[in-house]
Parts: sequence; structure tokens; C-alpha cells
Amino acid sequence: MYIIMRESEHKTSNSGAYNWQSTYAVKHLEKVVKNAKAKEGVPVYSLPTTNKQKSFKYVNIAVLFYEFKNEKCDYQNFTIKLTLGIKNDGRHIQYSVNKVDVDKNKNIL
Repeated sequence: MYIIMRESEHKTSNSGAYNWQSTYAVKHLEKVVKNAKAKEGVPVYSLPTTNKQKSFKYVNIAVLFYEFKNEKCDYQNFTIKLTLGIKNDGRHIQYSVNKVDVDKNKNIL
């Protein structure tokens, strides 16, 4: 796994400070990338929809989820949405990592 910060902007790193869970997920990015799974009822692949995704020349966008779990600290239980941009040559580029709010009564994975 290679982590290269070139398809990013300062806006992204600044907005991550508003949500510590997203920042925490980036710190554990390798674990998130290796263990993220599809969410039932949510398509994994879609076409690029934003101008930014199109400008990076992604042919597909993949959305996966990872659930951080900690039995001792409830506040450390949260779900992360991992968005990957897929290039023509098959490379998967981490586009974003964000905390998502989920219904605690439903199992997301």
C-alpha cells in the first residue's frame, strides 16, 4: 500500500479537524483500507458525480464502510465511509474517509 498525498487540498485537511473520528480513521488508514466492506443495500461502485472526481479522471467510485469498535469506550464506536476513486489502469485512490452517523439499532455491516 502506498500513501501519496497529491490529489488533495488544504480544505480537506482543515475540515478533518472538525470531526476527530475522521482524523482518527486516517491515522489508521491501512486498517480501514484492508478491512472495509460493502454495506448491504448500498451499491459499491458508481460513476463519478462531482466535478472534482471527474477532474481526477476516475472511471468509477467505490464506497466501503469500516466500523471501529471498542468495548471499553463507547465514544470510540463509530463507522467510517471510505470512498475510493478508480483509475483507468485499475489503481484505487483513497478519495475520502469520513465518519458517518448510523442507526445504532441496525447492523451496518
